[in-house]
Amino acid sequence: RAYRPSHVLIAADDPSELVPLEEMERRYILRVMEAVGGNRTLAAKVLRIGRKTLYRKLALGGAATGHE
Repeated sequence: RAYRPSHVLIAADDPSELVPLEEMERRYILRVMEAVGGNRTLAAKVLRIGRKTLYRKLALGGAATGHE
């Protein structure tokens, strides 16, 4: 599956809508996982992190999926 970089926009006029960086990272990882069809190896490449790091972040964030 081909991957095309895109832009991320953060639009929050109300400061109460802002979330901690850790939460943004979790959401972004999940978005990338969705975009690559759950392929963890490809997601790690897109995120430019190691697969083990991705697995750890998924497990710590409670976002582990059954996809390889």
